[in-house]
Amino acid sequence: MPAKVALVTGSRRGIGRAIAVRLAKEGYDIALNDVVIDALALQTEKAVRSFGQDCFLVEADLAKSDAAKTLVKSTADHFGRIDALVNNAATWELEDYQEAKEDTWDHMVAVDLKAPFLVGQQVSKVMMGQGSGAIVNISSVHRSRVWPQDSIYGICKAGIVRLTESMAYELGPSGIRVNAIAPG
Repeated sequence: MPAKVALVTGSRRGIGRAIAVRLAKEGYDIALNDVVIDALALQTEKAVRSFGQDCFLVEADLAKSDAAKTLVKSTADHFGRIDALVNNAATWELEDYQEAKEDTWDHMVAVDLKAPFLVGQQVSKVMMGQGSGAIVNISSVHRSRVWPQDSIYGICKAGIVRLTESMAYELGPSGIRVNAIAPG
């Protein structure tokens, strides 16, 4: 039986890297994604391959709307399927609410909220064709706690929880599980 396939966004370092490596250890082939493929991404690829799993690197700036479609299509073309998606990519820029710039808002919402929405849409089409799949959206404790200079990030992570609920409700009947986790 071929390995299951997981697409992990924002996976060249941190939590995304840890998730990708753990999924590889559990027998998943991995599509690694980040805004840049650099030495960190190559180290993550090496770690995934150390478990004997295939690893496909996809450079995609998820702040750009068309990146979601390209990311999912290239992953599905490479592996022939996608069994799991971990929407982990995020950015975190600290600015006081009163001083926050519109450009900061636009960029953070694009990466932290819009990208999981769009990547989830594209992946769910693949999963519906397979009759199954699992999507995990990464939220944060920042969704329900307030810290200084954290309003935009907290808003995005609260939105991830609501997005997850909507996705679970609509995709569940098609055999797609959708959950959120909130590290912190």
